[in-house]
Amino acid sequence: MHWLTLTLICAFALASADALTKRSLSGRDVRELTLVRFTVPGVLLLPWLLTQPLPAFPPAFWAWMAVLLPVPAADSTEPCCFTNPRYEGSCTVIPTKEESCQSILTYLNNPMGTGKSYCGGTSIRRGWVRVDCKTGKPIMEKGTPAATPKPQESLPKESR
Repeated sequence: MHWLTLTLICAFALASADALTKRSLSGRDVRELTLVRFTVPGVLLLPWLLTQPLPAFPPAFWAWMAVLLPVPAADSTEPCCFTNPRYEGSCTVIPTKEESCQSILTYLNNPMGTGKSYCGGTSIRRGWVRVDCKTGKPIMEKGTPAATPKPQESLPKESR
């Protein structure tokens, strides 16, 4: 097969995967996005793969493939989701090793908090509530009072 044809097929497959991901999976989990992002191009290229003869790969090739495989993180953390009546949509943050969802929420509700760029670098510093990323319902942390923010209609919403 000519290299230009293969290049165009690859470009079309990747563009199709990007379009599908952006259009239909914008509110999904990171794992689901990754699955779709790499599965769609594979399915689109599968007919081509089945028609091509596969060359014999030397053992060094398989050794490098094994080295390049991603190693799952032992401490992979779930994302934290937050909402605010003055913020359009929800905010998803993946905490680092030093952070927790509660520490991020504390930062977002601290009027003196500066230096971090959560939620698109928003300057909104009060009224944040942690919500379940899938359902959007508030999550009450142990030992914290139920604080449901009241909408402040006089303030404009900040978009992402």
